Amino acid sequence: MVPASIEVSIQGNEDIIYLINPESIDASLDFSSVDEAGIATAPVVLRYEEDVFESAGIALQADPQYYRILFNEGSGH
Repeated sequence: MVPASIEVSIQGNEDIIYLINPESIDASLDFSSVDEAGIATAPVVLRYEEDVFESAGIALQADPQYYRILFNEGSGH
């Protein structure tokens, strides 16, 4: 089962962190390459305005950074 949300750690200047809109951060998992039954692992990919965050000295990290999903035969992903 893939979770609907994840935890994201935000590191940087406290005065700036509180200005971040959580809706501006998107997380996704890509299991499109899975072609057989079994356990597959994929990294959590965070999408956000990297240039804005990095110029402000803000770092983001997903927790967990990877998800493992069991695909059954014929599940079609």
